[in-house]
Amino acid sequence: MRNSTAPFAPNQRLDVLSVEDEPRFSVRIRRLLEAEGFALAISRVRSLAELERALDRQTWNLVVSDHSMPGFNREQAVELIKSRRLDLPFIMVSGYTGAADPARRAQTHDYVVTTSLNRLGLVVRKALQDAERASLRQRDRARLGAVAIAVRPGDLLAAAQHAAHHDALTGLPNRLLLTERLTTLIAESARADKTFALLYADLDDFREVNDAFGHEAGNAVLRELGRRLGQISAATDAVTRFAADQFGVVFPVGSGRREAVAASERILGFLRQPFPVGSQAVHLDLSIGIAIYPDHGSEPEALLEHAELAMFAAKTSQTRYRTYGAELDTQSQKRMALASDLRRALANDELTLHYQPQVDLVTGAVVGAEALLRWQAPDRGLVPPMHFIPLAEQTGLILEITPWVVRDALRQVRAWNDDDFEMRVSVNIGMRNLHDPQFLEHIEDLLHASGVPPKALTLEITEGTLMLQPERILDELVRFRKLGIGIAIDDFGTGYSSLSYLSRLPIDEIKIDSSFVMALAERGNRAIVESVIELGRAFGLRVVAEGLKNEATLQAITELGCPVAQGFHFSAPMPAESFKQWTHAWAQP
Repeated sequence: MRNSTAPFAPNQRLDVLSVEDEPRFSVRIRRLLEAEGFALAISRVRSLAELERALDRQTWNLVVSDHSMPGFNREQAVELIKSRRLDLPFIMVSGYTGAADPARRAQTHDYVVTTSLNRLGLVVRKALQDAERASLRQRDRARLGAVAIAVRPGDLLAAAQHAAHHDALTGLPNRLLLTERLTTLIAESARADKTFALLYADLDDFREVNDAFGHEAGNAVLRELGRRLGQISAATDAVTRFAADQFGVVFPVGSGRREAVAASERILGFLRQPFPVGSQAVHLDLSIGIAIYPDHGSEPEALLEHAELAMFAAKTSQTRYRTYGAELDTQSQKRMALASDLRRALANDELTLHYQPQVDLVTGAVVGAEALLRWQAPDRGLVPPMHFIPLAEQTGLILEITPWVVRDALRQVRAWNDDDFEMRVSVNIGMRNLHDPQFLEHIEDLLHASGVPPKALTLEITEGTLMLQPERILDELVRFRKLGIGIAIDDFGTGYSSLSYLSRLPIDEIKIDSSFVMALAERGNRAIVESVIELGRAFGLRVVAEGLKNEATLQAITELGCPVAQGFHFSAPMPAESFKQWTHAWAQP
């Protein structure tokens, strides 16, 4: 295992681990430290498992931690670092004044109360001043002297300046040069009374690439992404890499939202081509935030912060890009409150499951149900899944929610079985669950406790999730399949899986993505649906058409030979008792 503590020298990039569950925390930390003159890169971790992987992945200069996160706390993070014998500065930032008591303070290098964040820079500098830094700085001076003998002073100066302003991995300008570039553009734009645009791009789930294929493969992906981004501008300093998987693109004076949107769509078009990773091709998504000077800020820090907030909002948008608006600041506060309420909802049993029937199009029988999560909050009413499911995934709370869903679904299946009402139920699981080393064991325990036969449970995984780490996920699915659990590929047709890979998967079912079904009248979509149905028939898989909304689509999908369908044309998702009653009524002639 690599040493995960790095010495720090003046003008060197500061690699910071941010232990928190709210993106706004990292934004504030970055802004405050950059104002103190630090050139830094921040990586967020939201669980002990993520922290452990980060410590394995590379060296770090500093850890800045929130007081507590869902699922683990500061003390656990400190113990993990200590267990590895790392003398890694650990600074806690908290609004909780009790965090400053002597016992807690002894576990960290220092603490900063949120009401006194202006002292964060001083605290960081103090934490970095230790014997190891002095020793390594001495070694650096000796190395620099040896280099100076071989090169001219002018060449040496130019090489220090280049290193200070460029990313070593990609060769692109770094955040320091981006800040200088923004300062210049702001001055030019102010004189000309014109605007300019800034893009903030972030690879989604990039850490999964590192985990699955290794750090070097991840570096290759980042270099390739930098190359592709460079195709959208002739300016050599337009594209910047300022964090592990975060890139910036600056547009010239006179540019605005129209140019930024066009560039965002072009960038996302580049991503349709997979990234070569060893012998495999990996498809990745990018989220892009847009900020415009002067509407969204008149200083570099403000523009960067607002572009970053827009980027986080883009992760849940259909277009994958988002322009900053003042409402995002409010939304950030609302997200924090929503996340807190969601944790309470899980603890207080406010979550429930609704069931949507799956109908055999030949016999007309109900052959299964998809369990869908619903949240009826006392003070919010019914919260739409699209509002809280992505939040649960981003905060890591999904690691607790998914086992709850499986447990409740199995409890319901058992109750139906006891009432002579047998039904197979499908549950959605995501990437975080598949990476949880305890998830399979947890599911096995839940099956045993419920007394439900494994064949009554099907786990649905999206095709996009499968294609992010195909080999690793294949191993996980084999383990689930050995338990007798059914496996379905959800949203099929959107993830670019190959026939050779599909033939190796231990799956029972493929579900045609609703976007193709709802637009079946379009020639291209009809061809895709027909091909998927034939594919399922060739591989002996059950095919389910999702999103069925009207009689015309039902007739069309039946003519194509699709065996099973679900959608609002039959029924919306409904509570368990209503589902049972509906099924009995549906079976009546």
